Amino acid sequence: MDKLVSVIIPTYNRKELTDKAVSSVITSFPSLVEIVVVDDCGTVAYSFDAINSSGVPVRVIRLVRNVGAGMARQAGVAQATAKFIGFLDSDDSYDSGWVDSVLALLQADSGLSAHRVLISGVTQGERKVGALTRRMLAGMPQALQLVAARMVATMFNPFYTPSIVISRELCFFKESLRHCEDYYSNVFALFGADKIILPHSVACHLGRSPNSAGGESAAKEKMFKGEMQVRSAMLQGAEVPLGYKLMVPVGMLYQLSRYGTKRILSNSR
Repeated sequence: MDKLVSVIIPTYNRKELTDKAVSSVITSFPSLVEIVVVDDCGTVAYSFDAINSSGVPVRVIRLVRNVGAGMARQAGVAQATAKFIGFLDSDDSYDSGWVDSVLALLQADSGLSAHRVLISGVTQGERKVGALTRRMLAGMPQALQLVAARMVATMFNPFYTPSIVISRELCFFKESLRHCEDYYSNVFALFGADKIILPHSVACHLGRSPNSAGGESAAKEKMFKGEMQVRSAMLQGAEVPLGYKLMVPVGMLYQLSRYGTKRILSNSR
């Protein structure tokens, strides 16, 4: 039977956390799902059994050089066989009911395969502004959700990467981005999508608080530069309509003010 969802998990020297992430891909229909773990040239090669505890097949790809999370995801997508792609970070985990809820959505509407679809569930552990934004978007009439999500995306990343499942055609990556690569991928997936679905199901649980020590989000200056690169790509991208491009400078001002405020607060401590 053809796979319906491929879950891509990039990892770098995180054996125990990655094992937990792989094991969190739980489903009653393992024949419809696969897991592709991309070992981003870690110092110790990652390995896992051929299937996880839920019976989902697991393949491990080891890269010959370290390329960063974004390009590792791209390598995983290249090896994936499903029509829809989910991205799970190695230090996060899926909610136990998420995969089956996505499969139910996809199987209930066979016409979704003809669309470029972005599905995003609820993220446990996200920042309050993110949770509020998602509730606002999910509460809108469906005809307005995609437009509103694109508007939000000119200001900040509206969705956490582990919360989304997208059509294979919506997988976009930028080689030069080592920070905010998920923002780039999510933004261009939104502008490439013709349908968005925001179920109330919990999708994932973050392994750490956003911007906490230990993750790439703790590298403030590099993240700032990464965000600016994403906004520059939005201004230059043919996929982004002019009306949204006009909103990007506002997003830049928002980013500058947020970054400046954080610097001031950090220096005052």
